[in-house]
Amino acid sequence: MSPEARTSRFVPTAIVPGRAHVSDAARTAGYAAGWAAGARAAATLAEAQRVREQEEHERREAMRDEQVRSAANALHAAVAQWQALAAPVLAEAEATLHGAAIDLAEAVVAREVRPGPDGVESLLARALALPSGAHATALRLSAHDMPYVESARERGTISVPDGMTISVDAGLGPGESITEHPAGMLDARIGQALARARAALQDEE
Repeated sequence: MSPEARTSRFVPTAIVPGRAHVSDAARTAGYAAGWAAGARAAATLAEAQRVREQEEHERREAMRDEQVRSAANALHAAVAQWQALAAPVLAEAEATLHGAAIDLAEAVVAREVRPGPDGVESLLARALALPSGAHATALRLSAHDMPYVESARERGTISVPDGMTISVDAGLGPGESITEHPAGMLDARIGQALARARAALQDEE
């Protein structure tokens, strides 16, 4: 070694870790980006939930509508079946009721007419019940009632319009009459009236 060789003293240098210098603007931008991403994610989740709820609502509505249609169809079918079964029975019952009503009316009328001397006044009242202004010209009676009418006239218990003729009609039954007047005639035949009523009821059936 040379006498002139020199030695140097080693002095260690302190090592300081480096620091990241982040500006306030960068920090704010980061927060904003995070908030926006979170908001977008929340909105996406909310929309997906809304779509699911809407689909569930529509499914329930469709199910309810189908149940209502099924119930209505079942009700209509039941009504149609009942009508098909009940219509003939109701028609028969209605025809029976109409027939019974006519029979009852015939019995009541026959009782009220009372052919004979006690029924002369009511017989003439029915025969002379003409429209206002009409005057009877001829009266036709049954052979059964004619003697009682003539007897009542002779006793003066009844009166007939002047100029009206009275004759027997073999086609009339007790209590029936036909009155002629210038505008037509009044048909007081009981059997004919009941027959017309019976025919009218049968036509309605």
